[in-house]
Formats: sequence, structure tokens, C-alpha cells
Amino acid sequence: METPVVPPPWEGLAVYPVRPEGIEYGLVEGRRARGCSPEELLERCRRGDPSLVWTPEWPTLVPPDEVPFLRGARRARLARQWAGFAAVAGGLLVLLASGGAGPMLPALLVIVLAGWAADLFRSHRRLSRSEADYAGAVSAARFGAWLGLQSPAVTLCLGAVIVLLFVAQVAGAGGGALAAGLVKGAVRGGEVWRLLSVAFVHGGPIHLFF
Repeated sequence: METPVVPPPWEGLAVYPVRPEGIEYGLVEGRRARGCSPEELLERCRRGDPSLVWTPEWPTLVPPDEVPFLRGARRARLARQWAGFAAVAGGLLVLLASGGAGPMLPALLVIVLAGWAADLFRSHRRLSRSEADYAGAVSAARFGAWLGLQSPAVTLCLGAVIVLLFVAQVAGAGGGALAAGLVKGAVRGGEVWRLLSVAFVHGGPIHLFF
């Protein structure tokens, strides 16, 4: 007997809140849901990035990429993002060419710009699909919206541990990585906790930020 395949939770509309009664159109920005007109919904999808929306065609809130009449607004927003990316990248190239950047800054900027460009390319591919293929390409949008509804408790705890250990690095005896990093003599002397804390050690404020 074959084991039935259980779809992931984000594939079912049940993971999204039920559409408010008596309000045909609306959106969720941050954690706040509010009703609006179709024109305002289009404008917010063009200039902002609501995590979920609702329309008369859907019994629940859904990601905006699932609503066909919002796709034009989403494409307009993507075009604005590409323009912003080009402006920032051009400004950074001028800065680098002028020699006004330190030794680590170029590598960090490349990482940031590469991540930004990859995100824009994913959005472009998603919005460039044909109408026939679009129905089968919403799983990623569903997953993103479902993920936004989850509580990031573990992430927040890890972030707090990282910040506290960085403070310990700065304020501890010896400063820097010696305060919480892997120092063999200290481990042999009984500070076994360093075997865990070393994974959270950062080399400075820039390293912590990225």
C-alpha cells in the first residue's frame, strides 16, 4: 500500500487568514490588514510590497503574485527596483574608481549587489511567465507568504546570542576574538564553552552587520 503524499502546508489556502467579511479588496502590510479600493490596491502593489492581499475571487488572503490583475503593477514595481539597483551600482563604481573605498569594502559591496541582483532576477523570471504557465509557478510565492506568517522565535534568539557574544568580545579580557573565540589554552584550562561560542564570533562591526 502506497503512503499518501502530504503536500507542504503552504500549498493549501487554509494556511492564510480568511478574507474579512464585507470588504472586497484589501492588503496586509507588516502585520496590519486593512481594506482598500481596487485602485489603491494596484497602487500599493506598484509602489510597495504587501505580503498578502484579498479580492472577491479568493476566499482567503493570498500572495499578490497570485492575483492576475495585479501582475502589471508588480512588473512596474520591479522596473523601479531595477532602476534603483542601476543607480546604486553606478554610484558605487564611481566611488571605487575614485579610490575612496577601503580594502574590504569592494568585496562586501560585490556580495550585497550580487544578492540584490539575484533577488531581482527571480522576481523578473516569475513575472515574465506566460498566463498558461503562471498557475503552476505560484508555489514559491505561497511559500514566501506562509513563511512571513510564522514566528521567527529561533532566528531572534540566535540573533540575540550573536550580539551578546560580540559585546563579550569587545568588553572581555583581551578583547576581540580572544574573549569568546577558540583559544586552545583556555579550552584545556576548562573553558569548554568556547567550542560553541567560536561559531558566533565576529571579527568586527562590519563582519557582524553582514
